[in-house]
Amino acid sequence: MNIQINILKFFQSIRNPILNAFFLILTISTEVPVIVILTAIMYWCINKKYGQKLLFSLTANIAINTGIKEYVKAPRPIGTEGLESLRVSTATGYSFPSGHTQTATTFWTSLMIIFRKKWMYILGSIMILGVGLSRLYLGVHWPIDVICGWIFGIVFTIMFSKLFDIVDKNKNYKLLLLTLIPFIIFIFIVLNCIIKSDKYINKKRHL
Repeated sequence: MNIQINILKFFQSIRNPILNAFFLILTISTEVPVIVILTAIMYWCINKKYGQKLLFSLTANIAINTGIKEYVKAPRPIGTEGLESLRVSTATGYSFPSGHTQTATTFWTSLMIIFRKKWMYILGSIMILGVGLSRLYLGVHWPIDVICGWIFGIVFTIMFSKLFDIVDKNKNYKLLLLTLIPFIIFIFIVLNCIIKSDKYINKKRHL
């Protein structure tokens, strides 16, 4: 844990207005409204099949990330003595693994798999690395959260991408739908549990 704190303190020590703006832009680039808009553009303006593939990987990874967070229940570094976290308004829920990192990794890994172009590999790698580092720079995640966000994002995206290709090749879209529905249901169940838990905690505080 001391190593992780020292890493966060290092990022905190190099903060300045320019880097603050740079890393804020990186972390905002992978938040839900932005990802939804980019996925919609992919579906409606570029290629519907690519959009479906991207949405499938994102939905599955978000469900997995949410499930792991709720199971592990790891606290964030926010509030740790000697650390000053930035943009904490979007750092909700538990810490492990980093949702921003896994979502960014999923999004850009999917694009690299879809387009298979050198420039996309370079851009995707930069964005994946940058978003993960932005979570450390802002002091809202531990290094282990980011590392696992990268690993989970890459591994699960490759898996779900291959599954999508198999289903698309065999034209058995029912299998894809049956695979996707449990993840969507799981997200709603977990979110419902989070809301109930927050209400219970707030009720206890006011007693």
